[in-house]
Amino acid sequence: MHTLTLKLKTNSTQKKELDKRFRIMCRLHNVLVKRAMALLKFLDHDKTYQALKAEYLIADPLRKKELAKEMKNFRQSIGLSEYGLQAYIKEGRKRYAKHVSCHQVQKEATRVWKGVEKILFSNGEKLHFKKEMDYDCIGGKSNTNGAKFNKEDLSVSWNGLYLICRKPRNEKEAWYVHEALKDEIAYCEIKRKMFNNGWHYYAIVVLKGEAPKKKKTCPKGRTGIDIGTSTVAVVSENQVILKELAPKMNKYNKAIERTLRKMDRSRRACNPNKYNEDGTINRKDRSRWVFSNHYKKIRNRLRTLYRQKSAYIKQSHREMINELIENGNEFYVEKMCFHALQRRAKAGVARQILLVGNVKYFYTHLEEKRTLFCPASLYFGFRSILFYFFLFKKSRLVKNGF
Repeated sequence: MHTLTLKLKTNSTQKKELDKRFRIMCRLHNVLVKRAMALLKFLDHDKTYQALKAEYLIADPLRKKELAKEMKNFRQSIGLSEYGLQAYIKEGRKRYAKHVSCHQVQKEATRVWKGVEKILFSNGEKLHFKKEMDYDCIGGKSNTNGAKFNKEDLSVSWNGLYLICRKPRNEKEAWYVHEALKDEIAYCEIKRKMFNNGWHYYAIVVLKGEAPKKKKTCPKGRTGIDIGTSTVAVVSENQVILKELAPKMNKYNKAIERTLRKMDRSRRACNPNKYNEDGTINRKDRSRWVFSNHYKKIRNRLRTLYRQKSAYIKQSHREMINELIENGNEFYVEKMCFHALQRRAKAGVARQILLVGNVKYFYTHLEEKRTLFCPASLYFGFRSILFYFFLFKKSRLVKNGF
């Protein structure tokens, strides 16, 4: 499968309706999380389930299969399963039937269930509720229910809401859209991103089959790659490269730091009773926080900066990957343990005190040191693109560290 992202043209009325539907889905998501947390807590305190779990840890392989089946049946009996969560939220959806479809609510239950699976079977610790501002994608399961994408006029119809997609801007983009839409549509999702002027909405069309192939030459030759915490070293038969990863990222860090200080000043001006004389937060005050319109604009600006920073890092990494692929078709990648690097270099954020007059201001300072997700993103992004060339361009991939 592959995806095609198209921007939606929306007016003020459509934006209000979309915003309402995102609020509804966020509310249903939190209802599911609350339900799953209650069931997980029930398992932790149930003596029968805990006895099965304790026996499972010391049992032989044949007995483990029987115990796993018994524990699965026990979880299903109390409703802790993917279909159990879908059946539970079915009643809650009836109140919002005009706004969201059953498949969209079922997909949300599936997302929550994946988090439950991590807690039950992997290294997950706890489920988390979502704020309305953090909920940014409404899923789907088919193109006949919920958000339905129409290939003919590039539009989305969704429970009485008709949305038109922006047309391609140039021939290259138009060619890609035309080729991608030749495949069968699996389902359509609605995603939103924050900009300075508010939310922008996008249709993410998930299509069956392979993505359109772009013409790229892959010459023969060996290339060695060593990824560090902030640089990447490349040696090929033609050239040697030593480059810094995402070199302009500091510009975004400084802008984020300035924006955070602006938000702190605005919060303190609108909520003087929320702070003590030494500048710390007054925990005893239980009144509601007051946020001015200016503060909300700055908050949108902060989310925009985070989005721009993430997009810049991805673009920088992909440009680097395209440059590396032009050097050969046989790649040797140095093995890298990012968990060990994280343990060695955790100092990326520092808490500092700023004294203005007689008032102390506590704020978070982003240090200029490169954060560790940059090489990880490059490493795994590079791996995925190399797999693509390995399958379709007949290039050889030496799996050191994959």
